Amino acid sequence: DRNIDYYSLRLNAVYATRFSNGWSVGFGPTIVYNRLRTDISIATLAQTEGRNEWEESWGGGFTFGIYKKWERWAFGLGYTSRQWVQRFNRYDDIVLTPLEHPQFLQVGLAYKVTESLDFLMDYKWIDWNSVQQLGKSAAKGGFGWRDSHVLKTGLVWEITKNTTFRCGYSYG
Repeated sequence: DRNIDYYSLRLNAVYATRFSNGWSVGFGPTIVYNRLRTDISIATLAQTEGRNEWEESWGGGFTFGIYKKWERWAFGLGYTSRQWVQRFNRYDDIVLTPLEHPQFLQVGLAYKVTESLDFLMDYKWIDWNSVQQLGKSAAKGGFGWRDSHVLKTGLVWEITKNTTFRCGYSYG
């Protein structure tokens, strides 16, 4: 085995609007473009039928978000659907199901400590278990990934109009 190259590009085209009550809502489709090539050997010790040649697959999904900012607080929620994609036919001897992207949900809060300093925190859930190739155990042909729960916190300090300092911590 020499290599495996996998690329995935996601393009979102989202439309958002702000309502008179201050809430903003956005929604839009996602287009997914995947590319794969590899010379990995399969169980019979023969090279994959893909023969290290590029193969493409296309897919899509959608994304949705809401946001509201008050005087000191701000709230945001974003959801991205599962990204359904086509199978890699040339590599179906090693990639048993489509290499889809999982759905995820993210929710966050921000608090304006001073006029120039914001404290932020958010939570993100990534549903790896729902994607067969990623969530199935290695014994069943998957990668054995489990759902991710990510906690993030940070500070944003606007020192001047042209200078902003950001720092944060993420645990997942």
